[in-house]
Amino acid sequence: MGGRPRKPIEVKEATKTAHTTRTRREKELRIPTVADVSDDEKLSIPSAPDHLGPKGSDLWYRCAVQLKSVGLLFGSVYEYLESYCRAYELKEEAFAEFKRVGMYVMEGESETKPGVKRVSQEYRVYNEQIDKMIALGAKLALTPADKSKVSTIIADTTADRNSIKKIGVGG
Repeated sequence: MGGRPRKPIEVKEATKTAHTTRTRREKELRIPTVADVSDDEKLSIPSAPDHLGPKGSDLWYRCAVQLKSVGLLFGSVYEYLESYCRAYELKEEAFAEFKRVGMYVMEGESETKPGVKRVSQEYRVYNEQIDKMIALGAKLALTPADKSKVSTIIADTTADRNSIKKIGVGG
C-alpha cells in the first residue's frame, strides 16, 4: 500500500522529470498565493466581508479566484467561503496564543496540592478551527480530491440537462 511518497512539483520541474500535462493540472488545483491574485481578479470577485481581518481577506480573494476559475463561485458559496476564512483567522489567532501559553496548562494548583495538567483552551480552539476548515474546504472543493468529485457532479448534471433538451423536455 505504501510505496514511495510523491515528489513535489517544484522538485520535478527542477530535475526536468515533470510531465507537462500533469504538472500543469497540479498547478491549476492549487490555491493561489497572495502575490498571484491581481487587482483585476480582485475587481471581478465580490469584496471580502468587512468583519474579516487582513489574513481572512487575503484568503478570501485567493480562494475566490480558485473557485471562479473552475466555475464554482456563485451565491450560495459565499457563506461557506466566509466561514472558511473566519475559521482560518481564528486558527491563526489561537495558534499565536497556543505558542505563547503552550499545549498544557496546570489547573487547580495551590500551595498545598499539585494541579492537574490539562490541554490548553487555545490548543482546543486551534484544533476545532482546523476541523472546521477541513469540512468547509471539502464543501468548497478546495482540495484536488474534492475538486474532482465536484467536477464529476457538474459534468453529470450538464450531461443530464443536455440529454433532456435532446428529447424535447425543458428549456
